[in-house]
Amino acid sequence: MAKTALITGASSGLGAEFARQLAASGADVVLVARDRGALEEVARGVRDRYGVGAEVLPADLTSEAGRDAVAARLVDPDRPVG
Repeated sequence: MAKTALITGASSGLGAEFARQLAASGADVVLVARDRGALEEVARGVRDRYGVGAEVLPADLTSEAGRDAVAARLVDPDRPVG
């Protein structure tokens, strides 16, 4: 079973680079940031280049709703992160 990593701030900078590095090592990724369009671009890039799964989870971590969305994703037993 492939490992899955959840990366916050994944739409650019270090977060996007972490996503690329983890994908290059064969990990599926869950990409979290506020900008859905930028997340989709990073996801498309890692899917195309590394053939891994890349899920987009737009969320503003400064809001309770955003944090709740990420927390719910982390505990989803059907899609484990780890």
